[in-house]
Amino acid sequence: MHRPLISRLAALGALALGVAATTAACGSEPVSPLPVDAPPRAAAFSAPPSKSAPATKTTPACLGAVETALDAQEQPLPPSLCISVGGLLRLRHLGPGLLDAVPESLVRGFYGGGVHAIQFVRPGTVTLSFPQGEDDRTVELTVVVRR
Repeated sequence: MHRPLISRLAALGALALGVAATTAACGSEPVSPLPVDAPPRAAAFSAPPSKSAPATKTTPACLGAVETALDAQEQPLPPSLCISVGGLLRLRHLGPGLLDAVPESLVRGFYGGGVHAIQFVRPGTVTLSFPQGEDDRTVELTVVVRR
């Protein structure tokens, strides 16, 4: 016989012996599957209405720390938004110096090319005021900033 054939047979015998030993070590008791738990239910959370944000019938969920863009001349604008800290609101079609944010301590503002970018840096309620339309009437947009 050739040596490669003998070494293959020896390896196969060792493998068979290992499988037999492992199976014998498990015991002779039958194995039953573990019980499966149902997936956890999502916790329902409803926050009490805030006095700082106007209540609307179709209040959307808080947007999170996302980038959102609105056309400042679009009519009607939503009366309020909810954005998490770190979120960015871009107001397009609004000239330089035409946007007021109160209180200023909750936001960082940038302007370029007809777009005001407002980043919300602290939780609270921010009121954004700017002119809209041909008669330049002042529009207010309330932004609730959450953690």
